[in-house]
Amino acid sequence: MRWVCRGFSCRQLDENEEWLEVDFQISCLSDSYLAFVSLGMIGVCVYPLGIPTLTLLQLWRNSKDIKRGGPALERYEFLVADYTPEFYYWDCLEVRDRCSLPVQLPLNS
Repeated sequence: MRWVCRGFSCRQLDENEEWLEVDFQISCLSDSYLAFVSLGMIGVCVYPLGIPTLTLLQLWRNSKDIKRGGPALERYEFLVADYTPEFYYWDCLEVRDRCSLPVQLPLNS
């Protein structure tokens, strides 16, 4: 993830001249760089937000069965085993935090 975030870093070489740090052939002032950054930001957001959200959606669809101890509890036991049935969704919040930290650190440095 750190390598992915390095693709957003630009270095200013002159007053009106900025180049991508990982490839000095790409100008950070060009339209192609802006398109790259837009797509990259979507990807960076999908990783820490999309995976836990889709997992939560799947658990929510099966929440009644999980709370009753039905087949869904057995199927998703690897996600919900550490929590009481009424807090089946808690692992999704934990995963979100664990996934978002590696994304936040390189962007903030």
